[in-house]
Amino acid sequence: MRNPVPLLSLALIAWLLFGAFFYQQNCCSGVATGLTSSMLIKDGATVIASHPNNLRFGLSSNQAIILPEIKAEFEKVAGYLGKNPNKSLALVGQYGAEEKYQGALANLGVARAEDIKKYILGLGLGVTAAQITTSGAVNNELVVDGDEVLDGIRYNFKTLAVPSKTISISDASAFTESTNDNLVFNRDGFKYNAPLSDKLTAVYTNTAAYLKAHPDRSIRVTGLYGEKEKNTSAFPSLGLARANGVKDILLGLGVPAKQIDMQGKMLPTLVFNEDELIGGIDYSFFAMPKEADDRLPRVEKMLKANPLTLYFQTNASELNLSATQRQYFADLIYYLDNKPRAKVKVVGHTDDRGDLRANVRLGRKRGEFVKVYLGENGIPAKKVSVISKGPDEPIDTNETREGRQKNRRVEVSIN
Repeated sequence: MRNPVPLLSLALIAWLLFGAFFYQQNCCSGVATGLTSSMLIKDGATVIASHPNNLRFGLSSNQAIILPEIKAEFEKVAGYLGKNPNKSLALVGQYGAEEKYQGALANLGVARAEDIKKYILGLGLGVTAAQITTSGAVNNELVVDGDEVLDGIRYNFKTLAVPSKTISISDASAFTESTNDNLVFNRDGFKYNAPLSDKLTAVYTNTAAYLKAHPDRSIRVTGLYGEKEKNTSAFPSLGLARANGVKDILLGLGVPAKQIDMQGKMLPTLVFNEDELIGGIDYSFFAMPKEADDRLPRVEKMLKANPLTLYFQTNASELNLSATQRQYFADLIYYLDNKPRAKVKVVGHTDDRGDLRANVRLGRKRGEFVKVYLGENGIPAKKVSVISKGPDEPIDTNETREGRQKNRRVEVSIN
């Protein structure tokens, strides 16, 4: 019978070598082994998403492995952010010190966080890029299952600060006016909530007085709007429409139009308080150009050469404006501001289907609709005249559907 001791010794040596190799590969690589970690994403005490399983990353990889049940949990996260635009989410990507990364970002943790950010944004549930920040951090206690890292992301929610309800308009040290009140706009709205308080009226009155006393200074009014807001105005952007409302306040207080510049700016981090935007306007001053630019004569030439044509469906009075048409309205308002005696003519046209008198009334109704629409966007009714030509001036045949559609129109021009 053979002596069993040498065999036992060989087995012991093999076991020790395997143990040493296993320890070196897992402990010293910066990633610890262990059981599957579960997903738990919370905002304070509120559980946003949870599951016994979790997302995974391959070792030294930034590509997330997201199982179907985990996809459903991320949809909850995206839905929560989409419904709460005042919330932000910080994604902190975790990685072991010995994991390799050769990408363009700062480290493997950032790359992992960016992959999850891209996934959440791609769900299309109203989350804005500005709501999610990313960073990376070394974690030598990550859980490993085979050649995959479990979890790999930490989640931190924050509530964005609601803007202070204080307006401040200043021209360096030469002029400052402020009060603890401000304009308020509804989400997707371009008209500020009226009426203005006495305190706000005083701020704008004093600002107007400063501008009239300093004709060498101009004010730039920049209207702000959020990334997901709908443009309900005739202007190229909701921000420009909001700025136009402030411009009308200053014009009403006697400030010359040439001293007011308007801009619109999309601000992804814009914060709403219960669907209300406090402020929504930035103010800055600059020196009036010594020589007038050529915008006014260019705009006048364009408006006279190219009347705006708006098309309507049968029996409809709704407008769907293209980008070019929105720019036309912006140029028209600019022209009227700088040419106080200018007038707008609105002419309604129809196809020849139906009763003549009914078509004349329909053309008038469409023209009046456009007049009201212009009024809502800052053009006074007294500057707009409306007539109807009914079916009398077609621009195409009435024998085809396409031709009739072209004939159902309203033309806007300047006198």
